[in-house]
Amino acid sequence: MSTENPAAKPNDDKLKDRHRDVTSANEDMKQDFQQDDDQPPPHSDKVGGLRGNPS
Repeated sequence: MSTENPAAKPNDDKLKDRHRDVTSANEDMKQDFQQDDDQPPPHSDKVGGLRGNPS
C-alpha cells in the first residue's frame, strides 16, 4: 500500500503550474521596471494606466 495520497497529486501539479506562472510574471515585472528607467514599456496602455501617470 502506497503512503502517497493519489487525491493530492492533481492539486500538487496545479500548485506547481501556478508557482511557475507567478514566477514568470515576476520576471516580466522585473524586466518592465528595468525598462521604466529608460522609457515606458510599449504595452503600458494595455495595463489600463494603473502604473501611474506617464510623466
